[in-house]
Amino acid sequence: MLLLNVAAARAALPTGAQKSDALVERAGGDGDITYTIPYFASSRPTSTRPSGVNASRVNASASVTSGGSSGVAGTDTCGVEVTFSPGASGDVALTGALEAFALSTTGKIMHTFQRSGTGWEPWAPLYEAGEESITFRSGPVLVRAADGRLEVFANAEDTAIYHKYQLTPNGGAGWSPWLQIAGSAGMEGTPSAILSSEGSMQLFSRSASKSLMYNAQLRNASGVYWAGWQSLSGELSSSPSAIIDSESMLHVFVRGVQSQLYEKTEVADPATGALAWSRWQCLGGSLASHPNVPATLNGANLLEVYARHDDGAIWFKKQHATDSTPYEVAWSDWHSLGGPGEAGGGFSSGPSSAHSPTCEGVVELFARASSGAIYHKRQSTHGASQWSLWTSLGGKAAATPASLYTPGGALHVFYLGTDGQVQHTVREAACAAKRGANATANATSSSRWRGWRPLPPSSPPLKTYEC
Repeated sequence: MLLLNVAAARAALPTGAQKSDALVERAGGDGDITYTIPYFASSRPTSTRPSGVNASRVNASASVTSGGSSGVAGTDTCGVEVTFSPGASGDVALTGALEAFALSTTGKIMHTFQRSGTGWEPWAPLYEAGEESITFRSGPVLVRAADGRLEVFANAEDTAIYHKYQLTPNGGAGWSPWLQIAGSAGMEGTPSAILSSEGSMQLFSRSASKSLMYNAQLRNASGVYWAGWQSLSGELSSSPSAIIDSESMLHVFVRGVQSQLYEKTEVADPATGALAWSRWQCLGGSLASHPNVPATLNGANLLEVYARHDDGAIWFKKQHATDSTPYEVAWSDWHSLGGPGEAGGGFSSGPSSAHSPTCEGVVELFARASSGAIYHKRQSTHGASQWSLWTSLGGKAAATPASLYTPGGALHVFYLGTDGQVQHTVREAACAAKRGANATANATSSSRWRGWRPLPPSSPPLKTYEC
């Protein structure tokens, strides 16, 4: 595998066009500054579709997500996004708390957070005076900047992508206005945003023509700005999922219109270190949900992908190191983790996944069954092929659940119910006090889930959106 200084490669821009190492820096509430930077397009060349490619028999190493349908079949839905903040928005105690964001039936991005000692704050729409006319069709996408500020992205009813960011870490000074990202009109689904290794925002979206679109923040003497949209080709039937690997390279996963998983990655020129985009690689499968990529790498610093397949079961695929020369990283076959075992059939949502920070990096999975109950499955140890049985946590969910670990090791799960309200449960730190060889294996049996508890009611109610 090629090892290089990716931050240096991305920073090798012409004078006056430097990548951002902070989220956004603007004065006086000015809107986004946009420029045309030839370097941006030439440094990451657009992938092109090979002539005569038939999507039903594409080559796995040099294909694009092509096919004969322009629809988005089997779209998966979500209902709430959550994050942990070192201090809750406006909480001067800075004790650390959960924050939740969702989409209301009136098209507003809604926000609530925990306040130390008093529980959850009431839901409130995330907009400033004069922004009441901006409504959204996608749910929120959350990214935390290098300086601790949250930024929220969403696809509006006018088909453009907007973003809003905290003016200071933890939101004590409020939020910016909603700002439309130039050139984003005509986007579909939910965007995917991620912070690069050098601290600049990377943004991906599905266009109206079903291709993958890419944009990134840059910096020059005028401040931080968006470089402009670049087509990375393909024909997508899901929203994209992006992640950064242990060598600071971007990976983007999508479902093609033939329901297979595709991956596009950043690659570096061995001689110059210049970055470019690979061709699409087909990773097979028969996905009935969008690909779920855990927000953190696994215990071996490699990637894993989870998805619901057309048999109603949750399947996964992961990277592994080859054991012969030339040593490199390859993808495993698809492996089934089964279904909930309910009489009504398999899962009706894709999975939510979380890597444990205290249990040797094991994976925890959650998904909604056809009954609406949330089911949980747990890896026995990191990298092991043994998993627990699917266990029902109950509930009446309307969409894919959301899950995350907090720094102390507590595992939180949220779902949007069929009544348009959010429910929450938690399992306290299972491995925090365990250090023996069987700590991970014993964690599930020795820990208990708290019952589902509602967050404050939202008025208007909340609704599902494409994941």
